[in-house]
Amino acid sequence: MKAVNNSINEINKKLFKGIFFGILTGSLIITILMMLSSIIILQTGSLPGDILSYVVLVFIGIGSLLGGYIAGRIYKKNGLIIGAVTGVISFLILFLSGISNISEGVGIMTILKLVVTIIPSMLGAILGVNKKEKVKFK
Repeated sequence: MKAVNNSINEINKKLFKGIFFGILTGSLIITILMMLSSIIILQTGSLPGDILSYVVLVFIGIGSLLGGYIAGRIYKKNGLIIGAVTGVISFLILFLSGISNISEGVGIMTILKLVVTIIPSMLGAILGVNKKEKVKFK
């Protein structure tokens, strides 16, 4: 019975580690991309607000894809599920961090952010799980 509990604890630790580092990586990538785009916008001039919203969506998609990939590589199984969990938690972090800026409530852009966070994260996790290990020559 003790071996089963140790095995379950090991799986839970690996699951938590995968999701944590996936979210951390995705958030870091989104932050870096936003900082770079801010520098570019400051140097070149202004960018129309409607275009900026879609640029942010692209950055969220890239960060979610890479975050899901990292989560899938760490956990090594159940890519669809771990990607969905990573995406949902990432979306909740993004949503809660930006909730003070929402004046009109939940709109189409919020739903787009949800979709653009979850689907690439699931795809990234599937790719991460299915990635073959590197061949090591001895």
